[in-house]
Amino acid sequence: MAASTKAKSKLEAIVDDLTSLDVVTFSGDLVVDLKDITTEENGTINFQDVMKNIKGKVDRDESSFTAIAATHIALDKDTVQFVKEGLTEDEQRLFHLHLEAVDTAVSARAAMISSLMRIAGLNG
Repeated sequence: MAASTKAKSKLEAIVDDLTSLDVVTFSGDLVVDLKDITTEENGTINFQDVMKNIKGKVDRDESSFTAIAATHIALDKDTVQFVKEGLTEDEQRLFHLHLEAVDTAVSARAAMISSLMRIAGLNG
């Protein structure tokens, strides 16, 4: 792949990632086989593999989890939020952590966009 094509692909992936923000908070028991999520070189956990291995495993093992909250924020700031009804005290603490995660993600996204604009010379 030519360098310009590779750079274009990376830029497209960044733009796709920047168009929306999703934060989901789960509670429950999740069973994932360590050999599916660790690197062979040094045995560290690869958290991207954790997320990949969550999908489809719940029906096959003793995993169970519940969505406490989910937030989707579009590029134009349209926002959709879900919060589980009848939160327990522990779930309320998780919901507050969810809100903190959303705030952190929004701030990080804004900083990234600002940096990209500065690099591109678009910061008026």
